[in-house]
Amino acid sequence: MKKSTFGPVGEISERPRRSPPTTILFLCTHNSARSLMAEAILNRRAFRLDGPAPLRAYSAGEHPSARPHPLTLEVLKERGYATAFAKPQNWRDYAAPTAPRIDLILQVCERDPEPPMPRLTGLPSIIRWPTPDPVAIEGGPDSKRRAFAACYALLEGRIGALLSDVAERGPLNPADPVALRSRLSAIGADFKSPTS
Repeated sequence: MKKSTFGPVGEISERPRRSPPTTILFLCTHNSARSLMAEAILNRRAFRLDGPAPLRAYSAGEHPSARPHPLTLEVLKERGYATAFAKPQNWRDYAAPTAPRIDLILQVCERDPEPPMPRLTGLPSIIRWPTPDPVAIEGGPDSKRRAFAACYALLEGRIGALLSDVAERGPLNPADPVALRSRLSAIGADFKSPTS
């Protein structure tokens, strides 16, 4: 289960926490590929850390698709993910009074969103992790599968580096947006697409 509208994602919901995690909203255009993969990767990997998960991911799109891209689901299932959570969602839902508080937005699309982001509670920092859109790749089925696999690998590398950074340097601090931007932007710069 992903949300009802907002609720836990599978396994991460079952572990009690001593303190609330830092919440991250992965944002892209259609919430059908990149941001859904990032949400799945972070929630599973953060849950596996020793102790309460320090991070919690959500995802949304400015123009959400009706359903996830089939290759998104294929890539996740091949890697052992449950995919019931994967339901594209509008970013405006996170401006609702009942929405979870978002501490940080990681924008994984390659351009600035249009229209501008709605105003979210807490005014979270927006940091760019530009990621090529695998949906836009032209070619046959094999080329498209390679593009989705490459997208997953890029996001997994960045998220792994983020979790390593948190383990070494301590939790992210949304109250210090300058330091937060420095930490997250450096990770985005270190892990780039081979085509960048």
